[in-house]
Amino acid sequence: MATKVPKVGAYALSWLERVVRPNCAPMTYSTTQTLVRLYIVPGLGHLALTKLTVANTQAWSNKVAATCQCCSQGKDARRKVGRRKCCAVGECCGITWVSAR
Repeated sequence: MATKVPKVGAYALSWLERVVRPNCAPMTYSTTQTLVRLYIVPGLGHLALTKLTVANTQAWSNKVAATCQCCSQGKDARRKVGRRKCCAVGECCGITWVSAR
């Protein structure tokens, strides 16, 4: 009987609760949880752990680094209407991890 291989997203969330929360400071947990929620789960969460490779992890990392996070996470769209200034009004700010260097 084959065992079910967990997905990266489910495993990462479980790891946060089993390993990070009981062993790390609250701010470390909070920061790690945010990174898992905003980047790892959306980008790699659908993959079975056995399908996680250096190649697809590097491709994901490159994509995240070159993607405007304001657009992809809807940051500007969550601002009040009068305070929106870029992505939510059709003018991508273009701020990426690559451009911020």
